[in-house]
Amino acid sequence: MSFLSTPEDLPTSHGGLGWVSAGFTLFAFAAPSAVQSAPYFIGYSGLLGGTLFVIANTLAAVAGSWMLLQVKLQYPSAHSFGELGFKVFGRAGQIVGNLIQIGNFVIFLPCALLFTAEALEGIWKPWPAPFTQSNGAPCWDYYILIIALVCYATTQVRTLSNTAIFSAISVFSVLVIATTQLVALGLYDVSDKKDALWFGNPDPEHASVLFTRGASIAVFGYVPSFLTAELTSCMENPRDMTKSLWLSGALNLIMMLGVGVPVVLTWGYNMGYVAPLTGQFAGKGTANVDAWDAGNLTTALLNTFVLIGNFVSYMLDSVPLGRFCQRCWAPHFKDTWKCGDILRYAGFTLPTFLIGFLLSFFFPSLDFLVNCLTFLTTPWVTRIYQPALYWKVFHAGDPSLLDSRSKVLDAMSGSMKLGVSLVAVMGFVGVALSAIAAIGLLVVDGTGDWQIGCEGWYILKPSES
Repeated sequence: MSFLSTPEDLPTSHGGLGWVSAGFTLFAFAAPSAVQSAPYFIGYSGLLGGTLFVIANTLAAVAGSWMLLQVKLQYPSAHSFGELGFKVFGRAGQIVGNLIQIGNFVIFLPCALLFTAEALEGIWKPWPAPFTQSNGAPCWDYYILIIALVCYATTQVRTLSNTAIFSAISVFSVLVIATTQLVALGLYDVSDKKDALWFGNPDPEHASVLFTRGASIAVFGYVPSFLTAELTSCMENPRDMTKSLWLSGALNLIMMLGVGVPVVLTWGYNMGYVAPLTGQFAGKGTANVDAWDAGNLTTALLNTFVLIGNFVSYMLDSVPLGRFCQRCWAPHFKDTWKCGDILRYAGFTLPTFLIGFLLSFFFPSLDFLVNCLTFLTTPWVTRIYQPALYWKVFHAGDPSLLDSRSKVLDAMSGSMKLGVSLVAVMGFVGVALSAIAAIGLLVVDGTGDWQIGCEGWYILKPSES
């Protein structure tokens, strides 16, 4: 049987989510982390080089998500990559779809926990022992313990249609983070500034590693495809998702360029991996920006809203993951808010929470984990798998045009074939860049700073320099 001959009827309404709320949700998934890193990416990619890459990356992500949407509209009963993969490619497509999407959700959980832990540590300094160790470095494990249960509780939101208000809060948090960085430009001085080039950066020794690390931020920071199918199932008018995608893409461009370019022009290209770390690593090749010194109002304000935004990011990641587990293990779950059902749903989501918690607790490097997450899953979900689905369904024509009188379809146009190819190429470029960043991070920085445990109960102790 041909998949092209069996498009499903599209219901007139799936839910009550509007396209603006859906656009905010798509944007908010990883934006609270990405907005802090925009100056790093623009700096080490070059002012013009970074700008062009952000535009190309955003357009490819929007186009890939639009392709996914068209396949979703053909099969509205499918709610995830695995279900869409099964509709289009059969069992093999289901396995691959679940592997890259669910795998990303699982690996992103420890990243979100560590992002929130970093933000919590930056709000109030100095922390007393044992939070701050004798060498002045924080012990992340204690911060993880503080915020872990709060993150776990966010899974009880259960459906993405219930996250609209939280996504709006996340977008507001991103606005505050961006505004704080821009306002700080006029209030604080910088030392050890290095002027940026139009393309690349002046660091000849580690230029390729720094560029690819920055580029992987852009790939990681805007990932609308992860939630496109799920959100479309919750929308009042599923076809309005196209407007949601363009809205999220516009917000991403405004965020990355509106923050990254002014900061780099004013403070130089040698920014920290995330904004608050710029002050911590001053003297190690990174500019010394007074705005991010410990105890400053700007530092506390930025970290407070990074914390809020990353709580929402954890929620947006854990909600579809928790629902996937519930559908697999208890497909007839009543989904009420009675005490028993709350406890049952907590049980369904507990295994994935524990995996994320243990990874955040025992994996010694957040930067390396993020880069591995990116090249193993992110480009595959956002720019490679969708063109494959779209090509399979539409290369011979639009199956929705079939009727009882005609079985003839017009083949896909040449321009559309080119668009599908370009999106896939951008996906493989993203895989290569983020893989080089992960490997380069190990080569350049090594593992000397990796730490598991804290003073008094080290499992892996950082080397003393």
